[in-house]
Amino acid sequence: MRRLGTAARFAATGRDFSRGASGGEDSADDQTARGWDEKSVVAVEVAKMAENIGVEGVAVHPRTREQGYTGAADWSLIAAVKQAVKFP
Repeated sequence: MRRLGTAARFAATGRDFSRGASGGEDSADDQTARGWDEKSVVAVEVAKMAENIGVEGVAVHPRTREQGYTGAADWSLIAAVKQAVKFP
């Protein structure tokens, strides 16, 4: 399984990953932070883009890039992402 940093880099490969449901070489998942900072919370949008291009799952870090691993995590964001897409 291939892991890519953003849905944009994933889309740039131009490959069809929709047939990789069995976890073969053409399957992919994505990971994203909540957003860059409090003004740019984009995790739901990134998850939707990833789903639209055939990504099979997304891992969400509930803090912004600016926060890193400190500060309060927004755990409700994970629920919002889950409601917005069909994959795990």
